[in-house]
Amino acid sequence: MTEDHSGILLRGNDLLVAHRSQANAWLTDKLPATRPLVLWSEKLPLTNGKILVPASLAPNADPARPDQWQLLELAPLRVQPAARESQTAWFSFQPRHAEPEQIAALLAIRR
Repeated sequence: MTEDHSGILLRGNDLLVAHRSQANAWLTDKLPATRPLVLWSEKLPLTNGKILVPASLAPNADPARPDQWQLLELAPLRVQPAARESQTAWFSFQPRHAEPEQIAALLAIRR
C-alpha cells in the first residue's frame, strides 16, 4: 500500500490485473484517472483463471450497500500476454480486506 492507499494485488507469484474485458467495461472509460476500491480476501476462488471481486469508484463504499459495487474481473498478467504489449491492463487498486462471506454476498447480488 502507498500513501494514497493504492496497491497491487498478488496471488502466489501472480500480479493480478483488470484487463479490458466486457466485465470491466464500467471501469475502463474512467482510467487512468481513478483507482477502484476492491474488496479482497486471500481465500477468493480462481474460476477459469480469473477472480471476480466487488469493486467501487466511491472512495468510502460500504459493503452493506450493494448499489455501490460493481464486479471487477481480475486475472494474472501472464494470462493475457497481449495486454502487456498493448498496455491495456490496469493494476493499481485500493484494496480493503473483507471476509469471504461478505464478498460472496455482493457477488451473488451483482451477477
